[in-house]
Amino acid sequence: MAGETIQQGDLKAPGGTPRPTPLAMCPMAAMCKGMMERPPSGFFAMLAGTVMIALGILIFFEPRVVVWIIGGAFVLFGTALFMMANFLRRLGVQVRDT
Repeated sequence: MAGETIQQGDLKAPGGTPRPTPLAMCPMAAMCKGMMERPPSGFFAMLAGTVMIALGILIFFEPRVVVWIIGGAFVLFGTALFMMANFLRRLGVQVRDT
């Protein structure tokens, strides 16, 4: 027993059922795996980091720009909330119709 290697599928939960694999536990795992396999997702992450550094430097030299950045963020978040509410409303209609 001490010298045996345990395969991931061999692990059992307390009730005797096999434990799910890590991919089965996370519903976003397939999407995240696909994003990591495609090169553009890394490019966009680096682009976002570059923009954040540039904004930080801009704030350092011109502190009044913080107000404009926060205002733009509020407009962006508000638009995103409207889009999410519209999506959830349409999803609720589809669920009720089925």
